[in-house]
Amino acid sequence: IYSQRLNRDEFEVICVNDCSTDETASVLEGYCAKYPNLIICNHSVNKRQGGGRNTGIKVARGEYVTFIDCDDVYLPGSLSRVVDELKKPQQLDVLMFDFQQTRLGVTKELQYAGNHSRIVTGVEFLKENEFTYAAWSYAFKRSFLLDNKLLFVENLQFEDGDWCMSVLLQARRVKYVPLMEVHYMIEENSTTSLAAGAKNIVDLFEAGRRWHDLYVKARSIDAGLACKVKWHWLVGAKVGRFR
Repeated sequence: IYSQRLNRDEFEVICVNDCSTDETASVLEGYCAKYPNLIICNHSVNKRQGGGRNTGIKVARGEYVTFIDCDDVYLPGSLSRVVDELKKPQQLDVLMFDFQQTRLGVTKELQYAGNHSRIVTGVEFLKENEFTYAAWSYAFKRSFLLDNKLLFVENLQFEDGDWCMSVLLQARRVKYVPLMEVHYMIEENSTTSLAAGAKNIVDLFEAGRRWHDLYVKARSIDAGLACKVKWHWLVGAKVGRFR
């Protein structure tokens, strides 16, 4: 992050230490001495990704927030390009961008070439464009998230797919830009790859319940939108099942 072409007074970095058992805390403290805009939050109880992101949203002071996992990286110059986009007088609630993915040593670019880049409501965006389940492939207006109580579920896996859909359903101004932003690493021991085990199976069923609730909500808005939500619900369940 600190290698990006950004002025230090333009951003802050919030690191959430979610009850690590290694030297994470001491390493972060060392970075704090070097970077005054680095904020460390230490959880006393493990809350997984959802809880960590919620802490970051609440602690942040900037107008926009974006997320990055500990095993992923921003591509060179990518953050500055996103900041430039957010500085435009567009009053966006959500900005979506592209990403790279590496799995089993193979890297590919995930580009949403069929998406348009007009500013539309979230409902229109979902009907006209494709979207990603990954929360780190967006920038969000912080006040929009807080005002609408759009926080993640905590202590669960599969927490971000339905959350992204919920955010988009309520957003008034959404835009996609064809910027390659994040390099996403799928490791064998990452939460993206772990679907076995009783706890994760329960989490998958809980995610299915949340997707069903979104489908019911979408059905009250627009039949075409409801069909798209249902499709993503079924695809998401299959991806979670067969990871």
